[in-house]
Amino acid sequence: MTKDLAIIVPVYNKELFLDKTMQSIDNLDLDKSQIEVIFVDDASTDQSLEKIKTYENEYNYVSATQLEENTGSPAMPRNVGIDASDSNYIIFLDADDWLDAEGFPKLLQQALGTQNDILFGQSLRHKNHSVRKIARFSSYETASNLIPYEIDKIFRAVGPPGKIIKSSVIKENDIRFEYMKYGEDKLFFTEVIAKSETAGMNEATAYHVNRYGANRSLISETDIFEKTTCNLQILKKLFELDIPETARHNAISRIIEMDYLSRLFINKRFLKSEDKQAFYDAFAEMETVLKHHHLNIRDYLTEDKYEKVYQLLNHSDKEKVVKLIKILVKGERAPRYVSNGLVHFAVPEELQEVAPLSEDFFAVYGGTEEADGQFYEVVYLYKRMSAQISRVQLVKLGDEAVTRDVGYQVRGGRLRIPTKELEEVNFNFNIQITYNHYRPCTVNMNLPSASQHPALKRQQFKAEFEDKRYQKAADQPQFVDTTKYYDQNPGKVYAIKQFKVYGDVEFQKEAAREIEVGELFAVKGNQYTEKGTPRLILEDGSVVTANKKFVAVLDDTVADQYLIEVPASVQVLKVCKAYNDRNFKEEAGSKFAKGDVVNIDKIVFSSNGTPRLKTDKGTYMTANRDFVKPIT
Repeated sequence: MTKDLAIIVPVYNKELFLDKTMQSIDNLDLDKSQIEVIFVDDASTDQSLEKIKTYENEYNYVSATQLEENTGSPAMPRNVGIDASDSNYIIFLDADDWLDAEGFPKLLQQALGTQNDILFGQSLRHKNHSVRKIARFSSYETASNLIPYEIDKIFRAVGPPGKIIKSSVIKENDIRFEYMKYGEDKLFFTEVIAKSETAGMNEATAYHVNRYGANRSLISETDIFEKTTCNLQILKKLFELDIPETARHNAISRIIEMDYLSRLFINKRFLKSEDKQAFYDAFAEMETVLKHHHLNIRDYLTEDKYEKVYQLLNHSDKEKVVKLIKILVKGERAPRYVSNGLVHFAVPEELQEVAPLSEDFFAVYGGTEEADGQFYEVVYLYKRMSAQISRVQLVKLGDEAVTRDVGYQVRGGRLRIPTKELEEVNFNFNIQITYNHYRPCTVNMNLPSASQHPALKRQQFKAEFEDKRYQKAADQPQFVDTTKYYDQNPGKVYAIKQFKVYGDVEFQKEAAREIEVGELFAVKGNQYTEKGTPRLILEDGSVVTANKKFVAVLDDTVADQYLIEVPASVQVLKVCKAYNDRNFKEEAGSKFAKGDVVNIDKIVFSSNGTPRLKTDKGTYMTANRDFVKPIT
């Protein structure tokens, strides 16, 4: 029987994240008899296959299969999943991401109710220090029966997050993922969007993208020029597709603006490169392809900054290109000024040909005012006439998943919010103004300044509203800075501080022992918590912290002089003393004579990193190979 939804999950070495992904599926408020979950393992070398086989045995709506050999891309696993599916709709879920328990069912119900070809839900990207909305343009309201390829900027969202697709669109048009190291998503979803006749969008959060530091994706490992080569292939293939011209035009516009002008040039990587000619050459290749089809890049540019950068590229003003990009990369930190109701970038004299370079929308907090016996928070607006305000929200600091809509009035260049609405929220927030349906602007604390000598301090601060009542750790988003942890197996480590041993990565089950200060122990591997915190797995399967404040990596060179493998016992080669502490400050009042055999409990390092032997009597002795030798 054909089901409502197939969830296709390509898997390659994602054992650390699979449980969260599977749990998110099982938590969905859906009739599980109407879904099928298809895991396709791309010959993983970790325990991923074993995990998905366990899911297959535990859940009757899950199937698991493995490819005979690794293909190096999600393309083939996804194609296998498509062929194996028998559902009205399909969603592709990456094995390290998860679905939203409340929002995703809303998106599916909208799909089933409207029978639109493709549905777009809101997606959130989780990083170590923030939760951000992505692809706002695809899900800024709840609407149905839209023409998908006419949605503004829709081809900038050409990956799996937040998309439910009618399976007939994929299968009847024989749309497949092509093998590419990078960009197979872009080509596939571009064709799907272009060949879908109807679309719906829903502002509910449906999909969560895992970008914690513990997670390393293929995209992050791909060189920018490898990506650009793939983008050129995709551009060429766009001309071969039988799709509406509007769709082709908008898809080409995305490649030019995002993949070339933005990701190739408008970033610090380009500015730092010693071989900038390689960037210019890559851009010229793309332009040659367009000229071959008698197309002009200018016809595909939709934003002022891209037009200005291309203007200089087209004239081969390389020095000016670099100067302009330095300004754009600085963004809010660049010198700016107000003129004729808009905020402009202060460009040097040699760049006057690209002036004015303006912000479409800028907002500044103006404090509290009283009117008609009521208090209002005032925001001054600097915007184009075409910029129309859609909504005003209070957005939780660091976590865009938490918002509160507030009422507002706009009179002239001022926006007013009733003060009492700010006082009713129970989290700390920024004020965010959304204009032209989906474009966000966070209210600033100060107007920009073009004065650099002296520069205005604190000029880039947003208007952040904090209440000490909501500073509790439990109320704030918790993120993991993985640079403070050993996120790969460090081998042997010793304790800098005393800490507990646990039976699970979430530190819910305490073990009966603790690690003492200085204790040496071997690490079997790493695992991660749901939040992405690295943990160290010991030889016996127990778990300890990977925090660099608590553990230090053993310097292997000490093995030349000291024992670093815990022996069951040692034979004394020279007379040595017994101590009550690892730093040899308090003598125990006894000595070990030559030829004595001493039973050893563990190796413990002194505060300056010297290995000691802790005996089964609780005393300490030297681990120097000149004084002791291990008995095997």
